[in-house]
Formats: sequence, structure tokens, C-alpha cells
Amino acid sequence: MQKLKIKNQNRGFTLIELLVVIAIIGILAAIILVNLSSARAKARDSRRKADLEQMRTAIEMYLEEKGELPGDENKTYQSNPTGGNNWAELTTALSPYIPVLPLDPMQNKKPAYIDENGNLTTNWDWYARYFYAYNVKGYEIDSIMEKDAGAVKNDGGNCPDCYEIGTNLNVLPDINW
Repeated sequence: MQKLKIKNQNRGFTLIELLVVIAIIGILAAIILVNLSSARAKARDSRRKADLEQMRTAIEMYLEEKGELPGDENKTYQSNPTGGNNWAELTTALSPYIPVLPLDPMQNKKPAYIDENGNLTTNWDWYARYFYAYNVKGYEIDSIMEKDAGAVKNDGGNCPDCYEIGTNLNVLPDINW
């Protein structure tokens, strides 16, 4: 009788090899997701800056045509959909210059924001992200940022948590919120 020889052929991967590959793929996926989330937050911050520039242009056009700033002096306008929203009043005043005032990309959410030191916090009582006010000294438009601590720190204003533009970056702290 002849003995049958069975060849031991490796036709696949071992369980260990499969687990190592799956672990590597998992680690790479986690790194990509973290970077993607960061990129989205930076993109939203860029949009916020562009929105404020559009608002500044509309306010300057209003001022040029009417000789005064829009809205009521010493009143803070905020893009807050949960209450106290007077953004519609400002939208009406600026409608010849900008069809609709922009709303934040994260509107209706209570997202974290970044302060001038780069610290991320959720200690925020409002859902609003855009603010406008003026007094005899000038006007200010603010936005809360998610990632761009450099913009918050180097904008020349005095709000440690806001990106500020306008003719007087000390208006909003002077007004009772």
C-alpha cells in the first residue's frame, strides 16, 4: 500500500496576519477622521470670516447711502434662533445691500468655541455665533470661532473669544448683553 502524501500548502493568511492588517487599517482610519474633522472646523471658520466681511460691506454701503449705521444704537444684534433673535431687524435694514444676512454654518447647535489661547470650551450660554452693535464710537461685528485661535488673538479687538471686525472693536463690551 502506498502512503498518500499530503502537501501542506499555505493558501491564505493566518489569523494573526489578518488581525494585524485590520488593526493597521483601523489606526489609519482614526487618523484620517480626526484630520477631516479639524479641516471641517477650519473651513467653517473661513466661512465665518467671509460672512463678516460681507456684512461689513453691506454696513459700509448702508452708512455711505444713509449717513448713519443700521439698527438701534447700543443694541446688540445676534443671530440667535433660540430666542432674543433680532437678526431679522438687521436683515430688513440691510436688505438692499445684502439679500439675507448670513447665518453661522453651525446655527441651531451649541458648538464649542476656541479662545485666544487656543483652548476649546463649551462654556457658552447662547447659540448665536454672529453679533453686531454700534455706538457713537463706531460699529463692531463679531463671530465665535472653532479652530482659528490666531484670528481671535490677532484681530485687534478686546474680546478674548471672538473674531472682531469693524470701525471700533470695543463696542460690544461697552453694551449690556
